[in-house]
Amino acid sequence: MYFRVISMNEMINKIKSSINNEESPKNLKIFEFTKIINPEYTFVGDNVIIDDFCLLYAKEDAPIKIGSWVHLVNFSSCTGGAISIGNCAT
Repeated sequence: MYFRVISMNEMINKIKSSINNEESPKNLKIFEFTKIINPEYTFVGDNVIIDDFCLLYAKEDAPIKIGSWVHLVNFSSCTGGAISIGNCAT
């Protein structure tokens, strides 16, 4: 399986543009050493922080949906299936 390495700015833009024709998320902060595999299947709300060394592995049949006001702390991992994190979660 091949994974394309992309820049952090490109990753953030991909996530912002993949929000199903809705507005881009506001105040999205993704730290430099975050790894997001298949960001086009990652959907993010407003005011989200994803810290360094987090791993998000989304797939077409198993997207990741993160609500608003969410903070994923260092070394968090979201893999293995369709994941939905509600609003106001840490």
